[in-house]
Amino acid sequence: MDDDLRILIGYRIKERRCSLGLTREGLASMTKPPMSSKYLWELETGRKKISGDILRRLAITLEVTADWLLCLPV
Repeated sequence: MDDDLRILIGYRIKERRCSLGLTREGLASMTKPPMSSKYLWELETGRKKISGDILRRLAITLEVTADWLLCLPV
């Protein structure tokens, strides 16, 4: 996964989180199982690569498709 895609995915996560009125800590605690808010920050800023499992968990929690998070056409 290249840097540009990591940044775009992070932007999408943050965009959806904010549109739902969630704090980073709130979203992190809502995922099943919960993740740390620091790890979520690292994803949102493109510092960490996202695994398939984390992508799935965030898509479910944010009520979007993984395709949307990956910036793929629907």
